[in-house]
Amino acid sequence: MKSLNKTTIIGRLGKDPIEKAFPDGGKIVNVTVATSISWKDKNSGEWQEKVQWHNVCIKNTYIIEKVMQLNKGDLVYCEGDLEYRKYTGSDGIEKQITEIVVYPIRGMFDRIGD
Repeated sequence: MKSLNKTTIIGRLGKDPIEKAFPDGGKIVNVTVATSISWKDKNSGEWQEKVQWHNVCIKNTYIIEKVMQLNKGDLVYCEGDLEYRKYTGSDGIEKQITEIVVYPIRGMFDRIGD
């Protein structure tokens, strides 16, 4: 095997999915997924929690319709490629974003029971 770029997360949707359509007929869906870890603080004995937010871009046209039926707070399973890209914001400043991209065949995104 030459290399592998695969990220898997299970978490909750931070907002309802947002669909974007392009003039050529293509579509993508953007979502944010929150994952968290919890631990008991050694000194205070209190439970602590750390939440991480993940940007997800779904380019798998076979599952877009199903993803659009999901709602904020749903527990989801996501499997895709970790990618970095740059863009220029509305303020004219170049920014970098890290996202999980769900491609056809090698990606997956689905609601799971909770």
